[in-house]
Amino acid sequence: MEQRVPRHPALRAIVATPATFARILRFQRVLRHRTAVPGATWAEVAAAAGYADPPHLVREFRRIAGIAPTAWAAAPKRHPNHVPDGR
Repeated sequence: MEQRVPRHPALRAIVATPATFARILRFQRVLRHRTAVPGATWAEVAAAAGYADPPHLVREFRRIAGIAPTAWAAAPKRHPNHVPDGR
């Protein structure tokens, strides 16, 4: 059986599936948009990042970051992509 190897170098480095890589990129769009437009509603952020609606954004945000988007927005950040430990 042939072993599948991701084509994108970043995928090979982190051994992520293309779907997981796409989820991470979409999540990073959320962080960038919310940082660039701090007054944006979560519905606006969800639409700008490509989520169907805010509940999908919230669910995925919790899965990836371990905290709610509102908790991330309230936490101090050194870098826009910084997500504090959810514990």
